This record gives sequence, structure tokens and C-alpha cells, in this order.
Amino acid sequence: MDLARKKALLAEAEQLAAVLGQYHTPSSGEGLDPARIAEVSRFLSVSPDLADLNAFLTLLPGSFHARMSRSAEPQLREVARVVRPLIRRVHDRDEMRYVLEWAKRILQTAERGAGSLEAAPRGGPPRRGPPPQGRSRG
Repeated sequence: MDLARKKALLAEAEQLAAVLGQYHTPSSGEGLDPARIAEVSRFLSVSPDLADLNAFLTLLPGSFHARMSRSAEPQLREVARVVRPLIRRVHDRDEMRYVLEWAKRILQTAERGAGSLEAAPRGGPPRRGPPPQGRSRG
């Protein structure tokens, strides 16, 4: 894969991550779990054909993984909806895995960043009054 193709695929991954990053599960309001993208990527590690991926995406919302939690089914449905058009734009399984893995990484990075911003502010509230006096070493 040459550099120009990698840049084009990375742009696809960024677009995919942007669309999936805006998704919120209707019942709970939580964002899309990047592990949902990993499930599609894992399938591609087993199946060499992109035509099989289309069938997999059709069956994914009704799978065992979709029944594991209330948010899994709508999230998997959204992943399938967004990934399906991508099948026509990539050349092979390796390119699809490249796009999916980068999209997953982008979402994970965004998720970590949002989580750290929600944490308690560093340094606590602003201090009032004069700065504390240290010990004199004189």
C-alpha cells in the first residue's frame, strides 16, 4: 500500500470515526463503544472476502453480541449502517481492516480525552488570599 493510498484510507477512517463519534444510544444516551468496530475487524481477520462482510453486517444486530446489553444492538446497527457503504470504497480486506483499526483508535483516543476532561479539575479551586509561606532555610 503506497503513501497516497494510506492517506486516503486514513481520511476514510477519520470520517468514519467522526460519524460514529456523534452517535448516542437512544435508550441510554451513551456514546458508541469502540469495541463494536473491533467486532467487525475481528470478522475480517477470519474471512478473506468483503462480500461475506456485507452478510455479516446484516446479521450483526441480531447476533449474540447484540443481546449482551441494551446498548449493543443499536450500536451494532449503527456500525453496520456506516460501514456498509465503505465496502465499495476499499479494494480489499486489508484496506478495510486498516480503516476500521484507525477509526477504533481515533474513537478510543477521543473517549480517553473526554473522560479525562470530566475528571476533577487539576489543582482544585483557585486560592484566595496571599500565597502560602514556605519554611525559611536560613
